[in-house]
Amino acid sequence: MRTLHRASCVLVAFALVSPLANAAGAAPVRVPARRAALPAGGTGVASGLLTTLACPAPGVCEAAGSYTGVGRAVDGVVLNERAGRWVAPSVLRAPLDAGANPGTTVASLACPAPGRCVVGGSYTDAAGDVRAFVANQSGDAWPRALAVGLPANALGPGQVASVRSVACGAPGACVAVGTYLDDARIPRTRAFVALETGGRWAPAQAVSLPTPANLDPFAGLSQVACADATHCVAVGSYIDANDVTQGLAVTLDAGTLTSSVVAPPTDASTYAGTTLAEVACVADGECTAVGTYISHSGAVEPLVDSSSSPVWPQASALALPAGARRDPKVLLYGYQGISCAGPGACATGGQYVAANGLYQGFLATESHGAWHRATRMPVPAGSTSGGPNGGVVAVTCPVGGPCRAGGAYLDHAGHYQALVLTLAGGRWRGASVALPDGATTVGVDGGLYAIACAGAGACVGVGSYQRGATYQGFTLNA
Repeated sequence: MRTLHRASCVLVAFALVSPLANAAGAAPVRVPARRAALPAGGTGVASGLLTTLACPAPGVCEAAGSYTGVGRAVDGVVLNERAGRWVAPSVLRAPLDAGANPGTTVASLACPAPGRCVVGGSYTDAAGDVRAFVANQSGDAWPRALAVGLPANALGPGQVASVRSVACGAPGACVAVGTYLDDARIPRTRAFVALETGGRWAPAQAVSLPTPANLDPFAGLSQVACADATHCVAVGSYIDANDVTQGLAVTLDAGTLTSSVVAPPTDASTYAGTTLAEVACVADGECTAVGTYISHSGAVEPLVDSSSSPVWPQASALALPAGARRDPKVLLYGYQGISCAGPGACATGGQYVAANGLYQGFLATESHGAWHRATRMPVPAGSTSGGPNGGVVAVTCPVGGPCRAGGAYLDHAGHYQALVLTLAGGRWRGASVALPDGATTVGVDGGLYAIACAGAGACVGVGSYQRGATYQGFTLNA
């Protein structure tokens, strides 16, 4: 979890909550998790990365990640929920040019309808180069993945490319974003956008940057979201000609790409280091992005911004909980850490450092277009910290139901544990995850990575936990 790519509600301001217990003296609330089955020969979840989940209908979900199989080869895996039960998992087969150990890394999954999901990530080909891929579900089957055709200026041998995020506005109308190396004398990191139309993927397009860029712009898109089949937004960052990292928003309208700089809040440093980590869109076309910037005092702070057009207004600072350190060193994990139930009604979360030096998780909500001060993630009695690898990782806000979030914290013994949080009556209340196999920790790389809700009913979560020297996957009903 906890790599740098990890971070309808009752959307109101709320206060800190008490330790996780039903009542004074009652036992803490716990949510039971079940071990996820792996394909035949699978020994564990590679690097704990079971990170992405989507539920296009009640009782129908897909979760994707990487697993270690025969000969320690790392392949992609898709977990399949049907009629509310997890059935046999599917192997996500790498493209035909993959090496013997494809090292498949799954970065993102989107499901516009049952049987029409899309997965994106990276793999290693037979020459040892890292390539970007997409894979399209067909009914209950997953045909072999396809290598993404890179822009014409892409480097040949020595390439390092990856799909970082996928999103779909409708079945057969999806978008994949990521990075690649160009063919300059000294290869440079560039961003790409690949479009699927009518179920067919076109070669990726290079992203044109909005202002003069650095010799190596280190351009990247971290996440993409779609409001409908023709309007999507991707967010990320690049370095400009003045060596300043700028927030980048790329809007896709009816096949046309428009790149915009997202200006940081008014208290930003001249070298603001703005990055956009996550984005969510709603049906009216409004998209909301969250990220971080450096203030004039040198503090790493969170920001938010919203737009329904290619032109983005200046971002606003997101107020952290009272008691945050002067430099809270905010971290957004970049998985599924923002969700919107409707226009001006969103929730997000991440990690910060409190004045006492302890790492904590935070949760923030927006109602009627106004963001409220964030609250600290509640942790069980006996715990005082989210830990340097803890905090809020996943957020979901279904229309007509309460927001839910997933995170991690350090228990009294110093072990990382997973946490499910629910927003009810204006207060976040939590429940620790009871791990399978009698496991005592999710480990540094495990945790509750994703939560999804198909409507206002029951929600599903997926993640990983440490079992001996390996990580295993788990599922739960939130």
